[in-house]
Amino acid sequence: MNYPSYLFYSNQNSTEFFFESIGSKGVIHKVIAFQETSFTGIYNLALGDVNPLTNEIDDAVVTDNGDTEKVLATTLQIVNHYFSLFPHHQIYFSGNSPVRNRLYRIAINHSFHELDLAFEMFGVMNNELEPFVSNRPYQAFLIRKK
Repeated sequence: MNYPSYLFYSNQNSTEFFFESIGSKGVIHKVIAFQETSFTGIYNLALGDVNPLTNEIDDAVVTDNGDTEKVLATTLQIVNHYFSLFPHHQIYFSGNSPVRNRLYRIAINHSFHELDLAFEMFGVMNNELEPFVSNRPYQAFLIRKK
């Protein structure tokens, strides 16, 4: 899983990770936040841009900075780091649209054999969890460290 990625840093309790996307639209400050859900041990992964006016995460924005693969590789590096700190947590994530979920599914498919060595991966459809199937559209995803 050695794909080009950005350097990142985290806040003190390792719940937010920050990096810069560098591409056709310049430098965009990105953040990945892990937020506890109402389900014990399951943490939501939110990926978005840092709004420069409010300093809040905007996960609905379409950055289109021309570096999607590098952003996804950075996300994977952050997930690996997060699991090294919190190996018993499970990570839940979903896109804010079917198009974004398709992008996540394609990214998982692209590196499936490598990911499958380290993680158990699941798809969520109609609130049902199933082992990840490459060509099935999902509403969300869940991963946990093997």
